[in-house]
Amino acid sequence: GGSVFDSYEETAIAAGHDPASLLRGLFRDVIVMPSEAEVDAIADEDFWAAFSDQFLGFGFLKWTDENGRQITQMPEELKDMFVRSPRNAVGTPAEVREQMKAVIEMDVDMLLVRMGWANFNSPRILRTMETFASEIMPVLRAKGGR
Repeated sequence: GGSVFDSYEETAIAAGHDPASLLRGLFRDVIVMPSEAEVDAIADEDFWAAFSDQFLGFGFLKWTDENGRQITQMPEELKDMFVRSPRNAVGTPAEVREQMKAVIEMDVDMLLVRMGWANFNSPRILRTMETFASEIMPVLRAKGGR
């Protein structure tokens, strides 16, 4: 198995498109704060709490217990699977820079990041955006050339 980009290229070639003309975009949820305590606060109080409410409350995840009743709280043991998934970049600036190395190596044309989407805690969203802009973007620009 190759990456989704490999499949994209193979499909484009099969359809008669020049692989050099393909553009690649990538999406990442990002939580980046100066301290681990601030990262944990966003992860627990904002991202995980709202993720649980929205996915269960809106019916995106239909999980039931052993008696067939709808689960109304996400099991705590799933938090790391969702919050600290490899599809996300979560941590201090040094940790997020390390996690973004894989993104840089993918040679994407566009990186779309979403910060603090879950419960819209404006002060924390702004702080994570500022941290991303000052601590992560310069590294991405230097490595990616864009």
